[in-house]
Amino acid sequence: MRVCRALLLGSPFVLAVLLAACSRTNGDEQPTATGSASPAATTQLALVKTVQVGAKPWTLALNPATNRLYVANEAAASVSVLDASNGEVSATIPVGDGPMALAVDSDANRIYVANAWSATVSIIDGETNTVAATIAAGERPRGVGVNPPTGRFYVADEKRDEVLVVDSATNKVIKTVAVGDRAWAIAVNPDTNRIYVANGSGNTVSVIDGDEDAVVATIATGGQPFAMAIDRAANRIYVTNTEGGSLTVIDGKKNDVVATIPTGLGPWALGFDQDKNRLYVANGFDNTIAIIDVASGTVVGSFPQREQPWALAIYPPGDLLYVAYGTGNTVAAFNTTAQ
Repeated sequence: MRVCRALLLGSPFVLAVLLAACSRTNGDEQPTATGSASPAATTQLALVKTVQVGAKPWTLALNPATNRLYVANEAAASVSVLDASNGEVSATIPVGDGPMALAVDSDANRIYVANAWSATVSIIDGETNTVAATIAAGERPRGVGVNPPTGRFYVADEKRDEVLVVDSATNKVIKTVAVGDRAWAIAVNPDTNRIYVANGSGNTVSVIDGDEDAVVATIATGGQPFAMAIDRAANRIYVTNTEGGSLTVIDGKKNDVVATIPTGLGPWALGFDQDKNRLYVANGFDNTIAIIDVASGTVVGSFPQREQPWALAIYPPGDLLYVAYGTGNTVAAFNTTAQ
């Protein structure tokens, strides 16, 4: 049953924040908001374009090989396809019920869609913009990641606290891996063959070795880790902590936490610009996007938003930051060169 349950605390401000969370979250458990707003100076980025997409655009993913941006519309059971160079919608693809995560295999031009409510993964052919296959995926798939060098993709089942390992050639589940409580998100570093799983209620990240498909480390994070991004050049993993309003930085070689960065209220999405060494953090409960200089590990700007930013994606060739807004069902592109 899709019911948003808020804990009614004494403070009117906290109550308002928790009620605002209901517009984003679904399911039996969802992030709560604590912490402080981003203290950085206000930064303004120029709006380039706004386009209408499906209902509740939950997440974004870019295929850099085709310059296509994919939008998972959670309440519309569809994926919108945008030309990332100009923001125009080129297709809308029906998928399963409750698409809440995306992963792109640029080599094979395949897009994997985790459909939480129908417990399936839709596999989209990026050439034809059609669903090439649909597979059963546990009880509630909330995260998906792909590892092209090994020919496998991974699906996080938040109800069973496990990760499904799937052969990309056959679309068959070849193994399940037990992880922490509420597996919410997956990120893959193909350079190190490591798969990272954010366990939202366990307050940990599970590290899976892609050779053995077994957990080799469990790393404590802040409260309710929700989204992840990987800096492949530095072998750093960034994890948002929705409860506490911070970002955990993990050294991928040592599997140690090397920093914790305050971000703002309710950080639930990330966009990493490798070219500019900038990390963008969508703070859904204070309607800002924190801009972090990765080299120094400091917040260098706070970009105010007109409504809750739900998802982020970077398009480096055009110096564009894409932002999905779930209440208005739109995606906007902003120019990042003015920072």
